[in-house]
Amino acid sequence: MPNPITLPRWLQRTTSAQYNSIDLTLMLALSLKFHGTAAAIRQLAKDVRFKVCMEHQPKVKALSRMESDQAVLQCAVNIVQRVTDALDIHPGVPVLAALGRVVEPPKCHYQPMVLESVDGAWAWRCGNCQRTEAVPERVPA
Repeated sequence: MPNPITLPRWLQRTTSAQYNSIDLTLMLALSLKFHGTAAAIRQLAKDVRFKVCMEHQPKVKALSRMESDQAVLQCAVNIVQRVTDALDIHPGVPVLAALGRVVEPPKCHYQPMVLESVDGAWAWRCGNCQRTEAVPERVPA
């Protein structure tokens, strides 16, 4: 039996959020775990700012523009902590204890270095010169 109500084509091409709140929280948690830097959180927020639902877009845009590294990391940790507590995923356990330690990038030319893959291994690279530093192995807390 065919659908009794047929929508016009222009109404079928609606744009909706590609990522819901749990998707965004998972991306923030993974970014905290694998990168652990404010620059990575800012870049993630910048990349997904138009792909989250409308009510979250202003806050994600604000997160991508925050100046303070400490404020960016604290905001991401708070988001992940609230969602894990609400979903009853290790309630009361601090997120940073579950994710491992958060690492701040080293600085070169008074600016944080960028994390990138160099010859198959992760390393910090300066944006101004060719200096690189190896990423120390992470030991979960």
